[in-house]
Amino acid sequence: MAFWRAVLLLAAMAGALCAQPSLRPRAGREMDVATARQLIDSGRFVRVREVAEGILRANKDSVMGNYLMGVAMHRGEGNLPLARYYLGRGRKLLQQDLLQAASQDGVELHSNLLFEMMLVAVLTEKHHEQIQLASEFNRLFGIDMGERTGWSLMKLGRHQEARQLMLRYLKSNAP
Repeated sequence: MAFWRAVLLLAAMAGALCAQPSLRPRAGREMDVATARQLIDSGRFVRVREVAEGILRANKDSVMGNYLMGVAMHRGEGNLPLARYYLGRGRKLLQQDLLQAASQDGVELHSNLLFEMMLVAVLTEKHHEQIQLASEFNRLFGIDMGERTGWSLMKLGRHQEARQLMLRYLKSNAP
């Protein structure tokens, strides 16, 4: 009897989780950045991939579809080459579509793309690329990501520059 109660409780919990509209976007439909962040933050990367596949099936040039697939490849499957491909493609498509890039969602999506690309660049030991992405992030969004470049500078043999950068961050009041 207790076994069946547990089964029913688990089934009810699973049904409630799947019933959340923000985590169950219709296949092939674009979504806003807030919904995408919620889906990613849920940690359900199989679902992220399914949504990305649906979006890309409907429109292979979807920035959101490429971004979600890149995140699924990076965080869910650990397939870093494919993550680089999809994130890079999403970035290129977004930069070609100036209207979307200028919208509030476009700016947020662009920052999410660049940040995810920085994470993948470090993992794939593309240190020059990671430094360039951090610099671009600062230039476009006014957020200094220099603290993320210390390791890359060290790996490139630029020890003095890395030391000065880290000392600057240690002396700052930034968290």
